[in-house]
Amino acid sequence: MDGREGAILKIDGDWVIRFERRLKHAPERVWRAITGPGEMSRWFDQTEMPQPLKVGAVIRFYHSVVDQWSEGLITDLDPPRVIEWLWSSGFGPTNPMRWDITPEPDGCRLVMRQTVGDEVIIARTTAGWHVCLDRMQAAIEDAPDSGGMDVWLPRFEIYKARLPGLGVTTPQAGAPPKPPPKD
Repeated sequence: MDGREGAILKIDGDWVIRFERRLKHAPERVWRAITGPGEMSRWFDQTEMPQPLKVGAVIRFYHSVVDQWSEGLITDLDPPRVIEWLWSSGFGPTNPMRWDITPEPDGCRLVMRQTVGDEVIIARTTAGWHVCLDRMQAAIEDAPDSGGMDVWLPRFEIYKARLPGLGVTTPQAGAPPKPPPKD
């Protein structure tokens, strides 16, 4: 698999989102984009990556769209190849999230997997990661940011349209509503 598209899979009764991207960057550079101080904030939400990285440490994420924090408890770590965390938040069940980076002759292969515990957000989450991975690649290349709602919405519709063929009939939640302005 080397497409830009994510796969939505049913594994041991759980829904899993999987992306595989071949990148023309050294594994160490892709690792740094995921785990380096301030790096993930360039292409995802505000991220506070613990330093040093170690199993049992907690990653903190601030999601401005919903004005909430979430956390990732690091459960597996093998720099610069693997980081996995259990993601917990106030807007969904705890989900495993894993990043595998494999060296290749002209760069590396990145495989990202997230278990999605709530069927209603499968399309939203898959579209979100699609856009984030595109933004990550742009950040690594110091290219203009390619993300935003205008990019996310068509991706959401594409992934949502695939779900009935996978047996998912649950209506899909769209973009989370923005919180009301603070006084």
